[in-house]
Amino acid sequence: MPAFDPLTYRYASRRNVVYAQNAVACTSVPLGAQIGLDVMKSGGSAVDAAVAMAAAMPLLEPTGNGLGSNCFALVWIERDKRLYGLNASGVAPMALSAEKVRAMGYTEMPKAGWLPTMVPGAPAGWAELNRRFGTKSLAELFAPAISYAEERYPVPVNVARQWERDSRRIAKAMAENAVPHEYWWKSFIKPDGTPYRAGELFHFPDYAATLRSLAATDCESYYRGALMERIVAFSRATGGYFCEDDFRNYHPEWVEPITQDYRGYTVCEIPPNGHGITVLMALGILNGMTMPEKRESAEHYHKVMEAIKLAFADTRTYVADPRYMKTKVSELLDPAYLAARRALITDRALEPRASDPHCGGTIYLCTADREGNMVSFIQSNYTTFGAGVAVPVRENSGFSLPGT
Repeated sequence: MPAFDPLTYRYASRRNVVYAQNAVACTSVPLGAQIGLDVMKSGGSAVDAAVAMAAAMPLLEPTGNGLGSNCFALVWIERDKRLYGLNASGVAPMALSAEKVRAMGYTEMPKAGWLPTMVPGAPAGWAELNRRFGTKSLAELFAPAISYAEERYPVPVNVARQWERDSRRIAKAMAENAVPHEYWWKSFIKPDGTPYRAGELFHFPDYAATLRSLAATDCESYYRGALMERIVAFSRATGGYFCEDDFRNYHPEWVEPITQDYRGYTVCEIPPNGHGITVLMALGILNGMTMPEKRESAEHYHKVMEAIKLAFADTRTYVADPRYMKTKVSELLDPAYLAARRALITDRALEPRASDPHCGGTIYLCTADREGNMVSFIQSNYTTFGAGVAVPVRENSGFSLPGT
């Protein structure tokens, strides 16, 4: 194998570091990144590019996100010299409670069907970013996604793998109760019953029609208009729990990012209910450790993994809707508390075991423009293809509701 220049990339990979002078757009699907670059080439900002990419990714990588996703954004605005945080995560239907789910016999939330669905935050998040920092209209920003939805695009290799794997999961859910999943199956599975494979052309004209409705109403039709009414009606008819007020009362929230200093860097995250605090806690635990110089050593990996495990354990125990959290963020990031967690890490480790790693349902994208504005953005189904519930909003328009 040829030698690799550590100045370009320190690992033996066919991918090299990409440098740019005027704009950067990055995501897991090349077409998505190209959309962001095209927006900035046409005079748009990093925020414009992020919104355009976010609207396209439910089409280009439907395994990782959907029109019913949650989204979170960290936005650096150069003129303000300030970092803004946007939490556009969803909320559970008012008619559904933990007690009701337990009464149905569940000990944990199922992965498919109506139970894991939430009021989606992504469209409201796009509109809010555009309203506060955008320079182009939603119609302009949604145009690339609409074009690909109507004219087809080739399914990427990495997306096709997840498509094949998790279509089987939705098929099992259909065997138990087909009605909520029928439109999803019609939209994402070929007429012969097989999933789309790498290189095959996929199109979704219903998604294009829905984006046009969202652009024309600043995404209001999704929460307080015709789309919302059809979603709620379909939910009621097929065993769901949504009511009109679930959508009407929804608004994304601007939040103050939380931070953790780590070896010369300040790392920023969205506060709970987002799980970014997991990263900050892990870094806080590692802060007091002597790390080996060789990052690829077993000792280095061991310490990092143990810190992450402890941080995730605390996240699962304490992090929730901030209105109901009993433990404060400041307590979880308190140096004394993190030192106590650090003390639990020893040289011992579990013996490696064979497993079937979870295949996630999240996409990430980031953008930066020549003015110095930057966006770090997550959009998530939580699980691949989410809950597999899709609403036929009308004959020529639709969207899928993932279990975020």
